[in-house]
Amino acid sequence: MNKTHILLTSFCFFALTLFSSRQAFAVYDTTMIGGNGGQTQRDACPRGYMTGLNIGYADKIDNVQIICGEYLSIGDPEKEGERRFGHNGHRHKSRLACPDGLVVVGFEANTGRVVDSIGLLCAPISRLDVEVPYSTEMIGGDGGRYQGAVRCNSGDAAVGIVVQHGRLIDAFSLTCNNSVDVNYDALAY
Repeated sequence: MNKTHILLTSFCFFALTLFSSRQAFAVYDTTMIGGNGGQTQRDACPRGYMTGLNIGYADKIDNVQIICGEYLSIGDPEKEGERRFGHNGHRHKSRLACPDGLVVVGFEANTGRVVDSIGLLCAPISRLDVEVPYSTEMIGGDGGRYQGAVRCNSGDAAVGIVVQHGRLIDAFSLTCNNSVDVNYDALAY
């Protein structure tokens, strides 16, 4: 073999290894549920996985903020996201969180043109592939139509959110990953 062939073979092997490792730690968004209005923005946990949401609402969801668990052990401190999306005119504020030791793997929502109410699906970090995860209560108004459950892929967990919003939360989705080693700079719009 000549040097060019060896270099080309080495480069192809390196590129294939790099591509394969990126696939193993894929970051992706779930299906967006809700209406078409508002501007699209996202927020992600600085480390760890998403464990809940702070929600503001009256008869519709008008404000959301992520809650993150950094080390994923029972009793470890949680950290709120840097951004709060939507309008601050809500009458009610609630913390919608997974029980200790569980992380967000999906959500369910009632929607019309905007998100009326939302609930979270949670699973133990050691069993992200559980078929029937723990469901939190639904928080928000009584309107809208139930859209069903939206989940991260089996074995993956939420690391952030993507929302479309103006004064209300028009649409909602999760950003999922199967590793806490995420390049969060790549998530910015």
